[in-house]
Amino acid sequence: MKLKYTLCALAISAAPFSWAHDHHWSYESPDQWGEINADFATCKNGQNQSPIDIRSAVNGQLQPLAVKYDAKQKSIVNNGHTVQINVQDGDDIKVDDETFTLRQFHFHTPAENMINGESFPLEVHFVHSSAQGGLAVMGVMFKPGAVNSTLEA
Repeated sequence: MKLKYTLCALAISAAPFSWAHDHHWSYESPDQWGEINADFATCKNGQNQSPIDIRSAVNGQLQPLAVKYDAKQKSIVNNGHTVQINVQDGDDIKVDDETFTLRQFHFHTPAENMINGESFPLEVHFVHSSAQGGLAVMGVMFKPGAVNSTLEA
């Protein structure tokens, strides 16, 4: 089966990189994520956190996002939620003149998020962090389709 992909979203967060990795949680009880740790309060009180359904996207006239990863593997981890590939430093993106370094990417099957109510069989999250401790996560949705030359390389 060949897969094609759609860029889903790029989310920027001020949360420190370690925040997303230091606590145990489960997909079986997302309604309880806000109780795990005070750092997760947004999961209970927030309105715009994952999983989301992106609807009525606005063309923000943003500068193109230059993405070219070598993604040299440092380790592969099955963390109980997903397979995560931790990578060596060297792959960066710039968002609003701030540099974010790719730290890891991981997979969700089925996809964690939706676009206009459409669910996807696979989503990849590319997790980046800045020197200031912020996060930039790029989600890419995949679905069966024609051969994609980018993925074939």
